[in-house]
Amino acid sequence: MQFIIKHIDSEQYDQPNAKLPAGKPKFIVTRASDNRNSESPIALTPPDEVIVGETRSNLVRELTWYFEDYLEIPLNTYKKRADMVVATLKQWGMDMFDALFGDRITGRMYDETWITSFV
Repeated sequence: MQFIIKHIDSEQYDQPNAKLPAGKPKFIVTRASDNRNSESPIALTPPDEVIVGETRSNLVRELTWYFEDYLEIPLNTYKKRADMVVATLKQWGMDMFDALFGDRITGRMYDETWITSFV
């Protein structure tokens, strides 16, 4: 099962009448086996706009802290913060999957590919 998720030029779709949020990164999903594309661009929330729990910091900063500081010396006093980072990352990943494959077209492409992958 292979999909290509390609970033596209946002300015091309940042128009007043567009249904997609202006300024958000936009992507097209292509199924590699037949080059079928999503019909329209899909806007995704970048990780620097995702707030991590009580920290009031964004996911990029918190992931930097998690990998560069916490995992180096995983002190119990920071476990709650680390758990919030992991939970936020997991939720953001699920949200991104839903955004990419949650509509009728891309959802069907995913389902068809999933089913045929195991036959």
